Amino acid sequence: MWPFWNRKRPVGPAIQPKMYVRKKQRISLKVVLGVALMPISLGYCLLDAPRFYNDLKHKLSPSTQRVEFLEKFGYPIKGWTDDIEDKGKNISILAEVIHREQMERPFSLNSIRIRPESIMLQGAIEKGNLLVKEQNGGTYTKSTDNIMLSHNFGWSVAHHEIAHDKIADILKERPGLLEEYAKIGVDKEGKSLYLTSDERDIFWSRWRDKSTIEHKLDPELCYELGFVSSYARTKPEEDLAEVCAYAKVNPDSFIALLDPNKGHKKVKSKIAFAIDAGLLSKRYMEYVALKNVYNQSFPGKNSIDSRKAQVFMQMSERYLASGEDEYAGHIHSFRAMVTKLLHPHDYNLRYTELLKVLDVPFKQMTVYQSAMRGLAETCSKAGATKRASVFREASILHEKRWKAGDVNLSYDGVNDFLVEKGILKK
Repeated sequence: MWPFWNRKRPVGPAIQPKMYVRKKQRISLKVVLGVALMPISLGYCLLDAPRFYNDLKHKLSPSTQRVEFLEKFGYPIKGWTDDIEDKGKNISILAEVIHREQMERPFSLNSIRIRPESIMLQGAIEKGNLLVKEQNGGTYTKSTDNIMLSHNFGWSVAHHEIAHDKIADILKERPGLLEEYAKIGVDKEGKSLYLTSDERDIFWSRWRDKSTIEHKLDPELCYELGFVSSYARTKPEEDLAEVCAYAKVNPDSFIALLDPNKGHKKVKSKIAFAIDAGLLSKRYMEYVALKNVYNQSFPGKNSIDSRKAQVFMQMSERYLASGEDEYAGHIHSFRAMVTKLLHPHDYNLRYTELLKVLDVPFKQMTVYQSAMRGLAETCSKAGATKRASVFREASILHEKRWKAGDVNLSYDGVNDFLVEKGILKK
């Protein structure tokens, strides 16, 4: 080092200045695509902003109903206040459907979303889809393991979409499941009865002419071919999901279809397939046969065929003796009705049967409500007016909890209230 006051550098070889040549910079393809996609990304964010804000709001400050749903089932219910908190029955329906489905085959989801009626409040993807295809009652997205239901969904739609989730799980263990199922939906020559790929596109499209496929979707024709609905004919997976949903919600419609002698061969094969796959209760056929005998016990209004009724009572007793399942509440209520007509003055017998409805593992809303009304009526006729009053109060409380979205209703009913009043024991 030289002294700081000596500004001259030491003598040495001349230092040549470096020449810097500016290189041409190529614009990355990623940058080009990023710039090109910026308007699309911005548009997506703007379209999705209402839903994003709503989800964030309820995640940071969830309502009691949402917290209870998450704790009960392990995944959240998403949507707007109008469709959840202000319409508690949506939660109650979902909770009841999930409970029943879990009894048959356990499953899990990432979330369930209720789609609002207003298009402006829907997500960007739903808004985009509206441009090209019709909106349906519900959708299951396999890649995200999410279910979306319309704001006015019912039991059937919820069962249908959960069936899709279960099918996705089964496919991991049994990859050829749908190919096996599709073999049922063929004609005598072995040709598929389902819509072709192009016909499905027409079915879903908002703008394409549907007149070319209307004849294939005729309800009577679909029924003859073994489809429970026109929608079931779109493809095998939809058919299987529809069969499961219809079978659970309206078993009476399958009585004639499953008749051993006169039933529909394809429908019987589809139900048997669903049972084997674990999508329907293993006792479904047995329950439908039992329900058929029960229906035959009533040839007319307020009249009963004693012989058929006795056969039903014996069959139902054997059914219940082998374990109470999702149909136990129905069966006890049927037995109570038979008892009412066979022994109209034996109030204790009917009371005992109806009381069993309150203790089954799956307390379906309509069955539970009907049992409490029947208990109130029976007590009133027997002169137990105070007890009848308690059951009326319980019925009102049950309805109130249903409208509020009580996720425990199908598990516990309002038995806590009846225990408090001394009607039931803990």
